[in-house]
Amino acid sequence: MKSIRVLLVDDHPTMVKTLRKLLEKDFEIVGTAGDGRKMIEMALELNPDVVLLDLNLPFPGGLDTARQLRKMAPNIAIVFLTTHEDCDLATEALRIGAAGYVLKKSAASELHRAIRRSVRGRTFVSASVGRLWTKTG
Repeated sequence: MKSIRVLLVDDHPTMVKTLRKLLEKDFEIVGTAGDGRKMIEMALELNPDVVLLDLNLPFPGGLDTARQLRKMAPNIAIVFLTTHEDCDLATEALRIGAAGYVLKKSAASELHRAIRRSVRGRTFVSASVGRLWTKTG
């Protein structure tokens, strides 16, 4: 089976290092970026299967960067990784075409599932955010 190619995008080097260690056994990490502009450049050059994108990127922010990527490379799946346990942000992320919304505090298994589901054209939302949708919906 072809290895899933992932581009890691977070402006905190420690988080990038942690994510790399967490994911490199199961996925091919094709590169890392610390801001939205660099991510767009790298995504277009490297054509990963998935971009794992921090919602809180410096200019342009994560949502705006995702919107740009959707227009330029709609074949690349986007999975947001965030600290925001927020139904409205999760809804907006999915509305603009993200395949996943995973909380940084979630178990590693959720992140792995989100990446795998995203390449199959399916969505994934962290369980705790899903429970909030159930309570508010």
